[in-house]
Amino acid sequence: MVVFEQQPFVYGVLEGTAAGGLESLAAFVITKAIENPRSVSRICFHESPESAVQIMLIGLAPNSSFPIHRHEFKEETLVFVGGSGFLIFHWKDGAFISSERTDFQKSSVNVVRRGRWHSLESRGDGLAFLEVAQGPFRQTDTIYSPGELE
Repeated sequence: MVVFEQQPFVYGVLEGTAAGGLESLAAFVITKAIENPRSVSRICFHESPESAVQIMLIGLAPNSSFPIHRHEFKEETLVFVGGSGFLIFHWKDGAFISSERTDFQKSSVNVVRRGRWHSLESRGDGLAFLEVAQGPFRQTDTIYSPGELE
């Protein structure tokens, strides 16, 4: 398999070289996430941010989290492929904050609906998951939680 760095902690795989399978790629993105001060890395399988379908393998370093956020214009489908952790859905009712934790199981598929607040947490072995979403990618689509949701 030939993996190349597109930008810091964002990787691509040369066409026809993913023979190692998702398990070896999952180990790769978790290892790279450990090296990143932000504790995250990803391999992009789509050709560009303009692609109609965005497919990424995302790794979180052990015992780390991805902040509470939502997406204005897209749904995400998350498929667990390695390590262990949680997908957490958050919602707010007045001043009360509630959350629902979903334990990732190997090959589990979770759909995050458009506009739904969510975050991710890894356990001691890190976490790797496929994210599939409608493109094109718009950086402004991701909205991080205001202080009262954190």
